[in-house]
Amino acid sequence: MRVLGRSWSIYFQISMWFRRFTALLSLGLVLLSGCGGGGSSSSVTTSSTSNTATPLAANAINVQVTGGIQGGFSNLLMASVTVCIHGATRCQTIDNVQVDTGSTGLRLLASALSGLALPAIAGNSNGSTLYECADFADGVVWGQMATADVKLASELASNLPIQIIADTSAFASMPRTCSDLGSNQSSLAALGANGILGVGLFAQDGGAYFSCTAAGSCSSTQVDTANRTSNPVASFSTDNNGVVIQLPAVGTSGTNSLSGSLIFGINTQSNNQLSSSATVISVPATGPQAGYFSATLNGLTLPDSFLDTGSGAYFFDDSGLPVCANNSDAKDMYCPGSSQAASQLSLSVNLAGHAVTVNVANASFLYQQSTNGAENAVFSNLAGTTGGVLGQSFDFGLPFFFGRTVYTGFAVPGNTSGPYYAFQ
Repeated sequence: MRVLGRSWSIYFQISMWFRRFTALLSLGLVLLSGCGGGGSSSSVTTSSTSNTATPLAANAINVQVTGGIQGGFSNLLMASVTVCIHGATRCQTIDNVQVDTGSTGLRLLASALSGLALPAIAGNSNGSTLYECADFADGVVWGQMATADVKLASELASNLPIQIIADTSAFASMPRTCSDLGSNQSSLAALGANGILGVGLFAQDGGAYFSCTAAGSCSSTQVDTANRTSNPVASFSTDNNGVVIQLPAVGTSGTNSLSGSLIFGINTQSNNQLSSSATVISVPATGPQAGYFSATLNGLTLPDSFLDTGSGAYFFDDSGLPVCANNSDAKDMYCPGSSQAASQLSLSVNLAGHAVTVNVANASFLYQQSTNGAENAVFSNLAGTTGGVLGQSFDFGLPFFFGRTVYTGFAVPGNTSGPYYAFQ
């Protein structure tokens, strides 16, 4: 999920919710389908390249919450990712890639990969290339499949299938069967980031795939697991059973940026131990509820609820909360009380049998706040409606992660306890 520009409609604000359905095909699921200034690192090196941020440990990287490369976004959790041509020493570090526990796989804008030609994955006919149409709530992301060695800290996912988001003209045009699913979100303006690092519950995604010829003719095709967009962390040789995200708390009025850490593995190193005091939420690995847990708000059961760093706010429907004015930059967000004050309310939400407090402030007020002259973009109390798109869900977005240690345990071979979420 993602909150985009503040004047966007709700369908853009809660984009990419279908990523919750991405999962291992071998599990039999039915699928619907810290980084500083803007841009990618421009140099293509001739030796291995590490993340631009100083790693906290061999299995950890720094992450940063910002307002996006071009601004105007809220709560985008960003990291740097290094990609290399498999088996070679030509590498490039891409900054400002959104970390998303609600999706699976690495997706990078083609424009962020200037100078590094990653090998394309062949389609099912001679001379064709494999493309993916990833179907999200607000639209689609279209692009070519390629392979790369993906480096995060000292960890390596070798020869990993990734998606190159087609934001330039050097790609086959999106077929009608993809564009009919929604508007094309394959751009920096729509994403606010140079790509998406999907480190969700499952090892492979469930997008629709196409075999496209050089002339641009594309036809739907079946793809085996080995060529589907894949979770880089689940492909590591070690520390591959989940991720841990640690972010500090945020004040009532927010701030303009925030730093934290993304740690690979759970119970594999001294820095990723699952505390006995943590709350653990097991979720199904298969079936229609795969990846979901049940939450309760105001006596209403919401069986399709989830934790998701890719959502920049809490998203849920509550007719008792006032919504911001349609002509405001906070359209479809909640605005309790006065826009001249935080007017914060505290809601009690039952998260899979565990009571948690969700704070909701006046979004119009939050969007007026600044820190040291810079507009605030990081909020722990930002919330909005789903517009009925997620009527059976409580989306615990990135605000839930502030001031907590949150674990995402993968549904991968050898991890008998996954999939699950945990937090403390």
